[in-house]
Amino acid sequence: MSEHNLSDRAMRLRPSAIRHMSRLAAAVGRELITFAGGMPNPLTFPLEELAEVASAELRNYEGKNLQYGLTAGFRPLVEWIAQYMQDKGIHVGAENIVCTTGSQQAIDLVSEILIDSDDFIFVEVPTYVGALATFYKSGAKIVPVRQDHEGVDLNDLEAKLASVQREKQKLIYLISNFQNPTGITLTEKRRRMILDLLNKYDAHLIEDDPYGELYFGNENKPPANIQRGAPDRILYLGTFSKLIAPTFRTGWVAAAEPLIRKIELAKEAADLCSSMLDQRIVYRFCSSSGFADHVKGLRSFYAGRCQAMLDALEKSMPEGVRWTHPTGGFFIWLTLPAHIDPESFLEEAIAQRKVSFVIGRAFIPDDSDRNFLRLAFSVETPERIQEGISRLADLIRSRL
Repeated sequence: MSEHNLSDRAMRLRPSAIRHMSRLAAAVGRELITFAGGMPNPLTFPLEELAEVASAELRNYEGKNLQYGLTAGFRPLVEWIAQYMQDKGIHVGAENIVCTTGSQQAIDLVSEILIDSDDFIFVEVPTYVGALATFYKSGAKIVPVRQDHEGVDLNDLEAKLASVQREKQKLIYLISNFQNPTGITLTEKRRRMILDLLNKYDAHLIEDDPYGELYFGNENKPPANIQRGAPDRILYLGTFSKLIAPTFRTGWVAAAEPLIRKIELAKEAADLCSSMLDQRIVYRFCSSSGFADHVKGLRSFYAGRCQAMLDALEKSMPEGVRWTHPTGGFFIWLTLPAHIDPESFLEEAIAQRKVSFVIGRAFIPDDSDRNFLRLAFSVETPERIQEGISRLADLIRSRL
């Protein structure tokens, strides 16, 4: 493709392992039990309420809601987000918030304003595949950091921060609550400790929090967000994709001045503004009296799916297979016996057992062990979850 004189950024773009899996799964059709898609269940979408709100928006306002809007977002929604964050103990104002086209755009915009091609981005391993795609495009050096059952390993993080020359920009990316893909939540102790590392090594942190509201029971409510402790160095990302529906592509980034103004300028250069109609619909639903009950319903719904998968794993899996035990979110991270090749295992699972998932390689930026699977429990019914796990367990036994 050299005759097209592609940019360095274009040459750094990588194909998605998840998209490859989707192509394999497409041949199976509706019989497929899918643990692959990390997406909300359509049964949770508040269809009637959204239909009413959308109808009112389209019938009223003389089309003004179909116009361009402010780059920072629909002002009432921005103010609602600021209050929502203040209720979580994060002290930001509306002037510290920019609405984005999903939190994926927020990751891209933060990279745009902070990172040059020879800077360093530190990611927990494994980590969100969409963030990796953006970071690869930036040309930065991606530094993997170990993770255990309490979240990112701060000893490993500090050692790697210390190994980087002082003048280079350092950005840390973490999903603090019910992480994608492991389901692990960063402990309160480590949240406090990471603040010292940010100041000591002159680093910034992206705290990505798409799943924080989806905890299973009040006893599993996550600790306070990291952003509460160091607002000047932390950029907090939120999204409505998991709370309402992904189609609205409405997320946000909260950060201190002058970071948020640079993000606003970068967004203006990228797309002028996100959809005002989408943001108005989101605002009307979130500010309604039914929103709190809707979120409570989400927690109960996904808790049931998660428990169904955990029970099925406990019942069906042979010895030598391990998995995480999340208390929120969408995902379980499963470790296969070391001799099983995940790529061929995936192909056989789809073709012969009609079950899909995502292999660990998609979430790991280095050459560390990759005998992992990400299992999403958000989409299937408890009965199909049980059947799918049973099929995977049988396939594992056939390879022991």
